[in-house]
Order: sequence, then C-alpha cells, then structure tokens
Amino acid sequence: MTRPDSGPFGAAALMAPTYLPGAVLSPFAGVLVDRARLRRLTVTLTSLQVVVVGSVPVAGALGRLGWWQLYAVATVSGALTFPLSVALQAALIGTVPGGALAGGAPASWLGDVPVLTGAAAEELLAACSLWLPPRLKDAVEAPVRTHHR
Repeated sequence: MTRPDSGPFGAAALMAPTYLPGAVLSPFAGVLVDRARLRRLTVTLTSLQVVVVGSVPVAGALGRLGWWQLYAVATVSGALTFPLSVALQAALIGTVPGGALAGGAPASWLGDVPVLTGAAAEELLAACSLWLPPRLKDAVEAPVRTHHR
C-alpha cells in the first residue's frame, strides 16, 4: 500500500476483505469458542495468523508479492481475527474476577460508578478540545523550540 498508484481506493479495497469474514462467520465464532479449549484455540489461531501475515514480507523479499496475495492474506487474516477476538474476550472473562474489569484497582477502592463517571468526564473533555479555537490548538500542538548555542 506504499506504492503511489494504490491510492485510497486501493487501501479501502484491501481493508474490505478483512471485515467481510467477521460478518459472515460471526454466528459460528461463538459456537466454536464455546466448544473448543480456549488455550488451544487461541494458540492455534495466533500461530496461523503469524504464518499468513508472515507470508507477505517473505513474498516481498522474494519479489513475488502481488495483489492477489494481499487480498488472500487480508481475507484469511480477517477470518482468523474474528474468532480469535471472541476467544480472547471469553478467556478474559474466565480469568479475571467479576467487577475487576470495570476499572481495576480504582474501581475496587472507589466502586464502579465513580470510576466510570470519571472516565466519561475525561472523554467529554477530550471531545470538547476538538472545538478549541484554531490558534489555541496550534499553540498546543506546536513543538517546543529550544535554542542551542
């Protein structure tokens, strides 16, 4: 995708196959995760991801990388990523005690409501920063200049 002739359409066309398998396989991913051993499933799916995605730099080094391979890798990678994400979520729920996922240590000390309220307030402040005047935004984003002698 770093070639000048690929453009935004090329990037979008390459990203589409990564999401399509998730939409098609979503009814089956939960069943697969429920019936399989989570550790074996996550290791298998991750190992397959390494092989599939690793084929891109290998083919590039050999001078054999083509668009067909990029589309195939995007499709297979998308098909592996969706059940892997479901399996990782199931593993997280199975290993972390209830209530600890809502905010970690602060939630255990303060309770879930204050921690979630603070997180929501932080997100509101971040959203409000989008409407800062342009001059103030530039001052915030400008690099700090140091004078060297």
